[in-house]
Amino acid sequence: MDDWPISEQYRVLAEQWSDLDAAATIMEELKSTTLEQRKTELLKSNPGLAENKAERHVKSSPEWEQYIRSMCVKRAAANKVKQKLEYLRMRHREWIGKNADARQEMRLGAGDP
Repeated sequence: MDDWPISEQYRVLAEQWSDLDAAATIMEELKSTTLEQRKTELLKSNPGLAENKAERHVKSSPEWEQYIRSMCVKRAAANKVKQKLEYLRMRHREWIGKNADARQEMRLGAGDP
């Protein structure tokens, strides 16, 4: 991928970041909904259970821990790709700077007798 044009590298990484960010955001946005769904399931099978105890039970479950860990892994993956995008932006700015310096040197050199 390093030999691809910077614009294509950026496009590919931006698409990856967008997908990863969307996956993490969906999990973050559905956190309350998921909690309520799991509490509802628990309360259906245990009608006498208080809601606060049902919430504590759900939040202390290995499944809830896995949900939170998965959400964090997705956010971390999105952040890593976002950093690659920033690195690519930096490389592009460096490339522009080097080209500008080279053009300036050529102009200065052309004026010498």
